[in-house]
This record gives sequence, structure tokens and C-alpha cells, in this order.
Amino acid sequence: MQRAERKHSRKSTTAQEPSIVMDSAATSTVLRESDKKHVTVLKDVSNKVYRNANGTTSKAGNKALLPFNIRGVAREADVVPSLAMNSLLSTSKLADENYVTIFTKDEVKVFDAETAKLSIEGKAIMKGWRCPETGLWRVPLTAEMVNLNTDTAILSSEATKIILGKRQNMNTNEYANSVYELPNLEQVVAWYHAAAGYPTKATWLSAIDAGFYATWPLLTAKAVRKHFPESDEVTKGHSRRVKSGVRSTKAQVQEHPEIQEAEKILAQLRRKHNDVYIQVREATEMAYTDQTGRFPVVGTGGYKYIMVLVELDGNYIAMEPTKSKETDELIRVYTIIMDRLKQQGIQPKHQILDNEAPEDYIKAIEERGLTWEKVPPHNHRRNIAEKGIQTAKGHIIANITGCDEHFPMREWPKLLPQIELTLNMLRASNVRPTVSAHMYVHGVHDYNKMPLAPLGCATQCFVGPNQRRSFGAHSMDSWYIGTSSEHYRCHKVIVKETRAERTTDTIVFRHKRVTNPSVSAANTVVAAASQLTDAIQGNMKNELQHANINELERLADIFQTAAMKISEEAAQSPRVDNATTPPRANNAAPTPRVPAASSS
Repeated sequence: MQRAERKHSRKSTTAQEPSIVMDSAATSTVLRESDKKHVTVLKDVSNKVYRNANGTTSKAGNKALLPFNIRGVAREADVVPSLAMNSLLSTSKLADENYVTIFTKDEVKVFDAETAKLSIEGKAIMKGWRCPETGLWRVPLTAEMVNLNTDTAILSSEATKIILGKRQNMNTNEYANSVYELPNLEQVVAWYHAAAGYPTKATWLSAIDAGFYATWPLLTAKAVRKHFPESDEVTKGHSRRVKSGVRSTKAQVQEHPEIQEAEKILAQLRRKHNDVYIQVREATEMAYTDQTGRFPVVGTGGYKYIMVLVELDGNYIAMEPTKSKETDELIRVYTIIMDRLKQQGIQPKHQILDNEAPEDYIKAIEERGLTWEKVPPHNHRRNIAEKGIQTAKGHIIANITGCDEHFPMREWPKLLPQIELTLNMLRASNVRPTVSAHMYVHGVHDYNKMPLAPLGCATQCFVGPNQRRSFGAHSMDSWYIGTSSEHYRCHKVIVKETRAERTTDTIVFRHKRVTNPSVSAANTVVAAASQLTDAIQGNMKNELQHANINELERLADIFQTAAMKISEEAAQSPRVDNATTPPRANNAAPTPRVPAASSS
């Protein structure tokens, strides 16, 4: 902290000067209600719950910023209304931002390790370590650590770092002494990524930074950068051929010195200045239309193609399934799309068509009061709808590949409404770049009112008492096909047994990757022991001290022994009895569980 040093009397009290207690046992900085006037209180409300040293919990209130010139999380704090004694400043957060805190008999000082140089002479009389799970510092309570237990091993800090360095899913709980965040942020990001239609990382981050996902709880650009799931659906739907000229081995031609000097001058002219430029852009009120190729599977209702319309002002892509490319069918689907836009107040006045548009189709456009124009022959690049089709197809493919393996693919037309919604949430409007294309046409999408889920996901749909038989199952197998725009927090599903569409407000999702099924405790222990053993043995070749290698070898033996013991016990008492043991239901039945009626 770069502040003028002041002499603090040891007899000074908090009543004389506002102060905060430096606490190395708190993983987050917490403030009393009475100290709010000394900090900057934010409008955001913290979702943290504090676990106190006596085991009780306290819910946090508003977030706040400390009045110190310090970096990042070290300046962040939470107001806790139930905190009575002292506000606590976490030295753990200071350490995370590379600050060094020194306590002496009379004072405490904080130095910036990036700018200050500290010199210490003499040997430390006590040495401990920082727990990677809680972020708190610990020292051993015994002078000598002796291990007499054959089932455990005491590791040095170096060996502990090797083991914990292999853990990918670290415990996110914090202890104020402790703070824990209820949701698992990695799972939240994976779920949102699937619900958003498996966009690429760059596209998704651009949309989040622009505020298009402001109503999606806990979804931030920082969380996505840290936990973005590199799923196969992204590669299958959005991969492109590598551009030519990247890391080229071709010898570069040396440019003339005068050309190089001119390029330097141009670079200076292009340099950004703190100037403000105003540009007035008139609405073009134009639309581009085209049809995709044939879909691999004929959809329910006989749908084989998709008509794509790009509304240029909103940069909005509208999609509707079509049964054929006959004139009457094209006019019917075109009317549906234009009526949808008109209902939202969007009425294009000029339309660009493919060069092969039928005459009756053109007459239908003229009857709606639109002027029209065809693209040049054999030059489809002039039709923006061609690029819209490419973008839409990539998004459709990503969603289709993310469906459950048993999802009936002939139901693909029912997935298009949510595919259109998620696609346009990723696109910025042309006339209003600060809003998404979806917002430009339909307004703000509130995730709390209309939640989204991964399309084609296997689900369990609730069956109410009035819809099920006596002793009937309370849910039925189904697949998710989209959110319901006509209901509050309702989902549309296809029932597996009847293939009928149903709207429900109570549903359980069984996504193939995000919501994994649970496994038995024995399998979990065996898998964990095997993974830890591999992690330990994989680091044996590192340049370690001999004592650390012995510790790791001992720990590997313990896990291998435990895994073998559990496997042997599981083999001796299987969940399903073999034929050599008495069956649960006797077929021969010399002494049946329910006595047979006498024939006499």
C-alpha cells in the first residue's frame, strides 16, 4: 500500500479512528454494517454465505470496495449485517495479489512484492505452509512429525504441492473464518454453453462482453475464460479449414526502403486518438432470403429444407422448415416469416432474392408492398443470406450433435425455435450494436422467466396425480426440445413412449456430459486411488529430494493397497448373486416364500 506512514499508538482504539482488523484466518474481507460509510458500497449483492469460527453461518449483503490503492481481489469486500465485533481484512486475498504482510509487536505493514525488495537475515524458528484448498496458513502442532500408522503418510509441503497440482476440480469453498459459494461455477458454465447452442469461445465472449447475456445468473466473461468447455460439438459445428499463409515458410521479399517509410507514416496516422466520431446510419429496411440444401432426415410433417431470411438492420436470422422448394410451399413459409417480423414491428421494404426465384414467389413479394432484386447469375456471394445459411448451419449442426444419442432425429423441426433464439443472442444488431439481434426484434430475453437447456437432452418429465394411474410412475422418459415462450418457466418435451409434445414446469435433466449419473462409493474410491497413484508415480522422475521421493512412494503403496482391498471385497459380495449362491427367488421352490394352495 503506497500511503504515508503514520505512527499508531498501541493505546489507540477503534472509537478514535476507523480501522479494520488484519486477519490471516479469513479468506475474504468482511465489513460490519457500521463501517459501510468508510468504503464504496456497490449495488451488486454477494451470493456468499460466511461460516463463522463457531460453526454458525452469516449471509453476505452488498459488495464493496476498500479505500486502498491495491489490486484486484485484495480490494474487494462483502458487507455482513450480522458481523458485530470487527471488520476483517483478509491477508489471504492480499497474498493472492502478490502483497507481503509483516506483523510486528507494534504494527503491521503491507508491501507490494512487485516493486519492493525485502531482506531477512537469520533462520526461521517455525515453518508452515499455505493450504491450497482454504488459502489459509498452517503450522504443525508437534515438534517432530512421526507416522506410526501404516494406512496414512505425512507429506512435506513440496510433496503435497505435487499431489494437489494434479487435482483439476479443486474445492471452491472459502472459509471467515470462511466463505463458500453455493454453485459450482465450472458446471454452471458448461450448462450455459450447452444451452446457448455450443458457440465458439470467441463468439460467446464477445456476446457476453457486449451485455447480451446480462440476465443469465453467474455467467460472466471471467468465468467463461476460466471454465470454457472444449466440447466436440463446437468442433463439429464450427470448425473451418486452416487459413493459408499462416506461419508461411515462403521467403519474404524485402520491400523498398521508401515503401517501408511510407508504411510507418500510415501506421502513425492510424494510431487511435482520444477523438469522438459520430456517424449517422440510416435503416436500410432490407431482407435477404434463400433456402438450405436438403436435411439428411425427413422431419415430422414431411419437412426437408429450411428457409433462411436475414433482416439486415437487426442482423436477425429467421428460420422456418419447408417441405419442398415448390412455389406454393415457398410462399407459405415466406408468409409465416414475414408475419412473425411484422408482429414485432419489423417490416422490410426491399428484398434480395436468389437468381432462380419463381415468378409466383416474386408476385407474392410484390403483393406485400416490397421491392425486389435478384443477385447476379452464378454469384451467390452477393446474397447475404448465403452467409446467414452458413452461420445458421454451423449452429444447427452443433446443437444436433449435442442431442442425446437416442433422440429421434425426425423431430429436428421442433428444435429450430430455440436454435434461432440462441443464434441471434450471439449476433449484434447493425443499427444498434449495443443490443443483440434477438433483443432488437423480440426484446430482452430474461433467463429467470424463460430458462434454456441443452436441446435434445434426455429428461424426466413430471406426471401429475391427475395424469397418472394408481401406483404409476411420477415421471416419464422424454427429450427436451425448447423453452415455452407462452408460459412462465416451462419447457417443451417429447415423450419417449408416445412421441407426443408436452409442456411442463417440472423437469429433471439428464445431460450426457453436464449432469453425470452418480456411481457407487466403491467405484469412486477405486478410481480416485488409481488416479492418485498414477499422478504420484508420474512425478517420480522430477528432480526431488530423496526424502520427498520416499514419501510419494509410500503414499502410492497405500492407495494401491486400499484399491485392491476394496476390489476384493466387492468381488466377494457382488450386488447380483451368482448361480453358485442361493438365488433371491427359488425356481424349484421346495419351500416357497408364499405357500402354494393345496390340491386336496
